[in-house]
Order: sequence, then C-alpha cells, then structure tokens
Amino acid sequence: NENLIVWTFDKFGYPSQQKIGLWGNNGTFLNMLVLFNHAADASQFEYIKHKLFEYVKNGECPPKVYAELIDKRQGMMGDKSLYGELNFSEEPLDTISIDRNRKKIGLPTLRHQKMLFDEAKK
Repeated sequence: NENLIVWTFDKFGYPSQQKIGLWGNNGTFLNMLVLFNHAADASQFEYIKHKLFEYVKNGECPPKVYAELIDKRQGMMGDKSLYGELNFSEEPLDTISIDRNRKKIGLPTLRHQKMLFDEAKK
C-alpha cells in the first residue's frame, strides 16, 4: 500500500474523491482514511506524513486523515495522541495542547467536535 501511496503522490498528487471517486475495480469501496491510517507503520512514513501535511495546508486532504495517521503512529511508538483522534495511552489527554494542535491543521476543538457528533446523531 505504501508504494501505491507514494506513486500516487508523485504522479497525481493527493488521491481526492474528485480524482479517484469512491469505488475502485470491481466495485471495491476506496476509503482513503483507512488506506492512510495503515501507512502509520510504513517504511516511508516520514515522506507520506510530509506530503499529507502539504495537502492539508493546500486544502486537498481533510485534516482528519492527517490527524489519524499521526495519532496512530504516536500510539505505535508509545507516545500520546497529538490530535485526540486516536488515543492508545491510558494517561488523560492534554486537551489544551490537543486543541491547539487541532486548530493548527483546521480541526474543531474536542468539545466542538463532540457537539457536532451529538447533533449528527439526532
């Protein structure tokens, strides 16, 4: 998967829904969030992380994709969540730091995210 991601970045840029759609060969659902989430353990992680951040800055990549990739990697390395998307630590989250990090990449605060989630459930 990581070679496909790197090849796609190099040839086409960020594989947005507008470029590749939602469905691949034989009607297979293409979920970019899941694909990038699995890149947390990639040997080319630093390159993928750097490119995704560029795509977040220019608006092509949803910040949630980047945040989940970073948080998954943090958890795999035994570190704390930076964005509050995935938390593998048993220690309490530093919500002030997390909200600051979320704001930098365009995600709502944890409290606002919860409000949005609660509203969507109604």
